[in-house]
Amino acid sequence: MILAVHKYLALLRSIKFSRYHREELVNLSAIQFRFAEKTRPQHYATWISEHMAWPLPAEFLLAGPMLIWDWDSDAEREVGEAKIAEYLQQFRVHESRVFLMAKKDEH
Repeated sequence: MILAVHKYLALLRSIKFSRYHREELVNLSAIQFRFAEKTRPQHYATWISEHMAWPLPAEFLLAGPMLIWDWDSDAEREVGEAKIAEYLQQFRVHESRVFLMAKKDEH
């Protein structure tokens, strides 16, 4: 499993991040937000109170944690793509740590 994850990350490093991928993420998050299922009031209140600590303006309190916004300009897109590439470069096998956990009886 770990090898498969690292091979997938290597595949992501080898391809160019296209504008289409970002647009798909934006559209899917908008659909998921728009057609979200109803939740129990106490769970929703807890969720809202946890996200109130995020550095978001008050008008984005409901949508901020769930939506992905498209980049407004080419400069933002270039910065975002560079940041994604930087993060992918950091996800290497020699820089990762894996913990194997099991119950004592099953180990």
